[in-house]
Amino acid sequence: MRFLSFLFGISASCVFAFQPIPRVSGHHKPSHRRRNATSLQAGVKQRLTFNSPPPLRDGKFPPKLILIAGCPGTGKSTFGMSLALEQGILKCISTDTVRAVMRSYVPESISPPLHRSSYAPASEDGSDDPVKSWIETCKVLESSVEGLVEDAIERGVSLVLEGVSIRPSRKWIDKFTAAGGTACGVLLVVSNEETHKKLLLKRGFMTGNKGAEEKKLKSFDRVRLIQDEMIRSAKESGWVLIEQRVDPDPLDVVADELFRVASCKNAEEMITDFEDCEVSSGISGFSNAKEIIRAELHDIMETSSEEIEI
Repeated sequence: MRFLSFLFGISASCVFAFQPIPRVSGHHKPSHRRRNATSLQAGVKQRLTFNSPPPLRDGKFPPKLILIAGCPGTGKSTFGMSLALEQGILKCISTDTVRAVMRSYVPESISPPLHRSSYAPASEDGSDDPVKSWIETCKVLESSVEGLVEDAIERGVSLVLEGVSIRPSRKWIDKFTAAGGTACGVLLVVSNEETHKKLLLKRGFMTGNKGAEEKKLKSFDRVRLIQDEMIRSAKESGWVLIEQRVDPDPLDVVADELFRVASCKNAEEMITDFEDCEVSSGISGFSNAKEIIRAELHDIMETSSEEIEI
């Protein structure tokens, strides 16, 4: 239990990027709309908000447990941290962290599934059942994850748990609810295979760990079979299913717009500097440079006028 204290010291207060979070009801597929990049209001409002449960008789609000499952590339970590902050939950813990801590205590010779990736084959020739092998990697973490849930119950605190090693079920939800809290399970899914691949590649680019994501692409068929099992279990257990997509993040749109404005300003200042140089020195050899800058400026302005989907 030593590592449980370590895990509960992890805070969800540091988040560097958020994905747009669609409102959901059951298995929700967000509608696509064409809109101008500078109009962000609707996009920013696309956030998942669980209605806060009514306060208890003593006036206090019951603690919340939110379980988030999904295959690699579905955005569990970003979604979990964003949701934790939105719900005022200070603890967002990934099963990847639980696994990493356990690996430091338990050698591979004692527990091979603990040291195996969720999508990796259990046999050298890859003839194993992907779903059964994934379930093995989930089971080795069950007691530790349950310990986190029990600790949250004892402390009376809210908790977000996310990870590929969370197998959708009612077990921890019912346990937390029986103790006086409120709980729900969320499964992030990507129905379209090409979209799923794009999300994996995007994740590798953003984290700078392209090699890890390329390995997942090589095992993509296994990942998809695992997702099918997750969907089956989630529907059976009454979890919320959310369809992830590759639309621009409204925050990215704002960042792009700021970049565009700054680039235009810099380009205009450079042209002015060249013109001042020509006047002060009497040399008129900067025409090519000015034309190149004007061409770049034109491209930036053209890009900003395009409509995008959010």
